[in-house]
Amino acid sequence: MAPSLSLIFGLVTLPLKLLYLTLQFYTVGTVFTNATAKKSLVKTLHNGLCQHMGCALRVQDLQLAYVPVSKLLLSMSKSLGRLPGFNEKYTDKEDFICESRWLTKNIDSKESPIVLYFHGGCFAIQMLDNQAQGMANLYEAYKLRYGVDLSILVADYSLTPLGYTYPTQYNEAVSLYEKLVADGYTKIVIMGDSAGGNLVLNILNYLHKRSKHQDVVWPVASIAISPYLNLSKQEFSGSFKRFDKVDFFNYAMTSYLGNVYIGGDEFLHASPVVNIELNSDKVDWKNIAPIKEGNLLVQFGDHEVLTDEILRWCEQAELTKNHPENIAIDIDGVHIGFFITESVAYGDIESWLNQYCANSILTFLKRKLE
Repeated sequence: MAPSLSLIFGLVTLPLKLLYLTLQFYTVGTVFTNATAKKSLVKTLHNGLCQHMGCALRVQDLQLAYVPVSKLLLSMSKSLGRLPGFNEKYTDKEDFICESRWLTKNIDSKESPIVLYFHGGCFAIQMLDNQAQGMANLYEAYKLRYGVDLSILVADYSLTPLGYTYPTQYNEAVSLYEKLVADGYTKIVIMGDSAGGNLVLNILNYLHKRSKHQDVVWPVASIAISPYLNLSKQEFSGSFKRFDKVDFFNYAMTSYLGNVYIGGDEFLHASPVVNIELNSDKVDWKNIAPIKEGNLLVQFGDHEVLTDEILRWCEQAELTKNHPENIAIDIDGVHIGFFITESVAYGDIESWLNQYCANSILTFLKRKLE
């Protein structure tokens, strides 16, 4: 299989994009005005790289580039191999569950804190090294600041370029959470960015529906970073239009990969699992226990294309009204800034943990894991 013409064009024009950004960085400034990005050419160029190449990717390119989480982590062994339990397998891929790997494993008892992480990527893009690095940083920073070793489990859920469309990813996420519960773990944090944030909210809704008929084990904390709420139906208006040239995530990318996720089935536009915010009237979000009790953190940038739908959902779920402290807005930040901006060329852990996104996650976890 050959790469798409779109990808080839993107690669050919990439040097010009990066040169243009470099000249802007040292003169008039770039569109990436976040305080963290403005201080670093490397961070700025990384934002530009993601912005430029994201639009160029097609399903065939993602098939060619696919690397499972196990191989990604293996390739990072030199820098991350010191982590306890690094790259150990927890589950194999089966009918309704995905493979999962420990990024860090520190389990002394069934009450040891476990962060179950779902990576983003429109359900089409594999976990990337900046996401693995960001989660490794979270482990090291939490240990440094609070003296606690977190276990971090990475879900390697099935991707659309490999032929897996909705509801595969949803089923796998729910099943993996249930597997942890069945194994007796009681102190589970669920965390995800972008499409992974969508899975986090859908797990909460799944547990809410089950709780009406039986006892459930709720996560002690939930973190949705730039949650990709409306997967298959967007309009080029509002924040999608305002930040189209500012954010690396954009309308063209979301509409293309969102349609791939639903397999072109327009009836799924009405699904509250696929399009969470658009169909929020079908879910009693405000009465879902972790949301009502303040155990959900929503973090996003105010310069990302998803800003408007995230803000609307926070209003609909009454998070804005009841727990505004759990809405962390990264000023001038782009989509998943925790990974794209803060976890690239981050320096040392002491400086990394004081950045806005990292600090808001660390302090939230501390409150909920005490």
